[in-house]
Formats: sequence, C-alpha cells, structure tokens
Amino acid sequence: MIETSTLTPLAFRKTCGQFPTGVAVVTTTSRTGEVRGMTLSAFMSVSIDPFLVVVSVANDTHLCAALRNADRYAVSILREDQQAVSNFFAGRSDALEEPPFRCAEPEAPPVIDGAIAWIQCTINDIVPAGDHTLWLGAPSAIGGETTNNCRPLAYSQGAYHTLKPDGGEPVDWPVDYIAVARLP
Repeated sequence: MIETSTLTPLAFRKTCGQFPTGVAVVTTTSRTGEVRGMTLSAFMSVSIDPFLVVVSVANDTHLCAALRNADRYAVSILREDQQAVSNFFAGRSDALEEPPFRCAEPEAPPVIDGAIAWIQCTINDIVPAGDHTLWLGAPSAIGGETTNNCRPLAYSQGAYHTLKPDGGEPVDWPVDYIAVARLP
C-alpha cells in the first residue's frame, strides 16, 4: 500500500531527505576580503557546453547576502572523513578553530583543504526560486584530493553516510582526473 501524507514543510523536507546527496561547502570572498562559507547539499552540474554548475542557497543566510556582493564562488565536495568541516560550516560545531582553507587561484574564493574535489566559478546567472536563490556558476578552475581511493561524504535521512561501490571497494580514479585543471 502506498502511504500518503499531508503536504507540510516538515513532511516535504522529510520526503526530500530520503534522497541521498553529497555534502559540499560553498565559499565566497567579499570585496573587503572576508570569507563566507556554508554547508549545503543542493549542488549539481548543469551543463557541459558551456560548463555550468548551480548551488541553491536559502535567502535568509549570510552566504546569500555575501554572494549578492560577489562575482565568484567555490564549491568544495567533502570527503567521508570531513564531517567536522561540514558541521562547522553548518553552524553545528565549534570543533574547528579555523577552517582548513587554501587558495588554489589568486583572487579566487578559497577551497577546503583536502576536499575530494573543488570547483571555482564566476557567477553566470542568479535565479530567484521561492525561499532560495539559484546561483549558476561558470567554472574557471577545478581540482581536488590527489590521493586515490577517496570517497565522498553523503547525507540522507538526517545523517551522514559513506558510499561504497557494489563490490565494497572504493573506485581507483586516475590521478590525472583529480589534478588541478584551469578551464579556458
């Protein structure tokens, strides 16, 4: 039997929470040099021609306000052992004294050190979407962890998870895929 529920904000959130997602930190730098960041799972690639990604940010957040005054942002996709980083940028933990940032490109927003992958973007378009704003970004540089066998941090049903391929062993990505690349 199919169970139905009344459409409420909580029921909607719980239903969407069944879908497992990766965990990312989005950062931007203000014109005064202040770094703002936030954990989110609403990130995806949009297009390969041209290269485009999108992040969805709640309108009432400090990051949304910072993005309105920026022209670039970076997305750092977290590794399975970076739950403390995720919690820090979600405002749930004081475990980290200072975020593990590193600058991959001059004048670009910093990325999370050790992230499994990162993408630095120029803001291409801004789309209002209810209580969120969609920030389309044109990637200018990509990179990530150069150690093979990294697995992404996943989130579903209100908890962190580790992903494993069917065989239970991590995928052995070629190192040249993971190395830093500058896009035209």
